[in-house]
Amino acid sequence: MMAGKKCLIGGLIVILVICSSAACAQKEAAKDANKPLKDKKPAEETKMETGVVKFINLEGGFYGIVGDTGQKYDPSNLPDKFKKDGMKVRFTAKEKKGAVSFRMWGKIVELTKIEEAGKGKSMPVKLQWLGHASFKIDYNDVTLYIDPWKIKDAAHNASIVLVSHSHYDHYSADDIARVSKPDTKLVGPNDVIQKQGKGQSVKPGQTIDISGLKITAVPSYNNTKQFHQKSNNWVGFVIEAGKTRIYYAGDTDLTSEMKELKDIDLALLPIGGTYTMDWKDAVEAVKNFKPKQAVPYHWGDIIGSKQDADQFSIKAACKVTVMKPGQTLTLAE
Repeated sequence: MMAGKKCLIGGLIVILVICSSAACAQKEAAKDANKPLKDKKPAEETKMETGVVKFINLEGGFYGIVGDTGQKYDPSNLPDKFKKDGMKVRFTAKEKKGAVSFRMWGKIVELTKIEEAGKGKSMPVKLQWLGHASFKIDYNDVTLYIDPWKIKDAAHNASIVLVSHSHYDHYSADDIARVSKPDTKLVGPNDVIQKQGKGQSVKPGQTIDISGLKITAVPSYNNTKQFHQKSNNWVGFVIEAGKTRIYYAGDTDLTSEMKELKDIDLALLPIGGTYTMDWKDAVEAVKNFKPKQAVPYHWGDIIGSKQDADQFSIKAACKVTVMKPGQTLTLAE
């Protein structure tokens, strides 16, 4: 009988020890759960980045941010005032490790800072060649497209669309629709505006102020060929973004008006020949109006070759950047 009591007492002691150990373990777990976040390894914060807010039509629709590098961000705490499709922003963020989203769209992050780009300090001008004669210019919170054609992504982020003339590879209603948003402003010669049914028509020599940019329409025509007659009043553009002056020539030969241009920081010039001036004419052009640098276009599609662009680069009396489609060039003020 005594042996049985000893066994019973011993068993109770073992149970008490086990229960006590379990209770201690629970207390330690609770302590760990209540430890301040600073004791855990913090999520790495991104460097200040610029990007564009985009409305993503998935899972009922939501707003994400596409950074200038192409990285997609799915922020969990985007303030309502930034939920505007096409708004340019500067931001820092921390990745939410282990977070799961059924949207499967971008990196899930928590924003630590966000502000509208272009507010306060002026941003540099960025030029992107989209191929053939199409360009995109970003300056502060303004995105400007020139002659959009064969646009791959429906960005719907254009503040302004400039169209030089009505030939199909420069005026494309479908491509204008791909880049436009409800308040996009279209500017072009009268025949383009008539075809589009809306927009602001301009004539050579006319200057307008729009979205903080000063835009001057300049003559763009062939001297002897019949493809682009002067009587059409088709245009190129001088675009003033802050202190930066960009000249887009349109489809043109080397004209007397082009020779008289002044203070051009960047000249965008056709070099393909046949329908426009060739690379030799473009070399002569920069010798006359002396831009600080130039980018050739009208090559690689329809007419003009990489060899034409390279020859212009070698012979021109200014800095020349031969761009690849999609490449971006940043211009310092």
